[in-house]
Amino acid sequence: MTDRRAFLTGIAAAALPGCGWTGRSSSSVTSAATIGESRHVVVRIDRTDQLRYAVDLPERGHDAVISADRKVMTVVARRPGRTIAQFRWRDGKLLNVVESAANRHFYGHAVYSPDGRWLVTSENDLNSGTGVLAIRDAKSLRVEHEVPSFGIGPHEMAWHPTSGNLVVANGGIATHPDYGREPLNIESMAPSIVQIDLLRQKLVERRLPRLSKSSVRHIDQLADGTTIIGLQQQSNTLDDVPVVVQTDWQGGSGPTLEELEVSPPDLRAMSAYTASVCCDPTTGTTAVTAPRGHRVSFWDSKKSAHLKSVKISDAAGVDFDPIAREFIISSGRGIIYRFDARTLQESKDQRKRFRDIRFDNHLTITPV
Repeated sequence: MTDRRAFLTGIAAAALPGCGWTGRSSSSVTSAATIGESRHVVVRIDRTDQLRYAVDLPERGHDAVISADRKVMTVVARRPGRTIAQFRWRDGKLLNVVESAANRHFYGHAVYSPDGRWLVTSENDLNSGTGVLAIRDAKSLRVEHEVPSFGIGPHEMAWHPTSGNLVVANGGIATHPDYGREPLNIESMAPSIVQIDLLRQKLVERRLPRLSKSSVRHIDQLADGTTIIGLQQQSNTLDDVPVVVQTDWQGGSGPTLEELEVSPPDLRAMSAYTASVCCDPTTGTTAVTAPRGHRVSFWDSKKSAHLKSVKISDAAGVDFDPIAREFIISSGRGIIYRFDARTLQESKDQRKRFRDIRFDNHLTITPV
């Protein structure tokens, strides 16, 4: 085991809020994608919308995270995959591939510690069916510590900007590689979003959706720590069930997550399923993709209200560029869209199509 003091020091460092790179100009996009029928790759598109590379992955990727020094990109396999691949971000040179332990699988997400020394991956313990957070050496990817996720099916994670705790979305669904992506516990689902003090391996706070079949998957945060959450409903009754919720962690409304207001037609149009969530961390404007409903919806999280919905076929990933002040959105049809974060209007002259590429459900803007 690595020196615990070194681990604690790295975890305790301050983190930046928001899904974008706050305070830096950027328009270089990185995303997992599929070319043709089955070639799984990670791609980088530069600021001139040119494809810099498409490098092969050992299996379908989900999210790509970039180290703080912008040297290394880590791609985690889509649930219930078993591989992590690391590349040199600028040119896509493969650096490392590791497999999960025999009794583990990944959920597609990872987060670097603020000092860049550690990589935290969300995993499933196949023996117990519970979630595990593996703290890995960021270079070797060797597991140095493990902490429970205090739930089932941990997915996306983020450092809380004021407490320094790790916020974890526990989807609540049990899966096993032998059964692919089939949910194994629909009737006993236990979704939650939690704050975990990794220093003490302690559950600090837990919030729950109103409905037990609302799978908590993807998140982003405002500068004040308010967390916005996208849900994926597992119920057969899908009319008028919430898909976007949030918590300010103050406990004023108790342990139940706050449901953002939206008209019934706009809610139904999202088909009870969200993918990526990304906010402007200062204004609270939030973009949420709904690939099954072919929608991108925009929300005012400070007013807890829906603002606008836009039709985008197979809407996938979204990230926020804080200098250009725009949301960059990808689709499973190989298109990149840019929306002004203030007017929520698309810059149609900047729309770009990449033939034969199907972007996965997340993308990352990286400074260049």
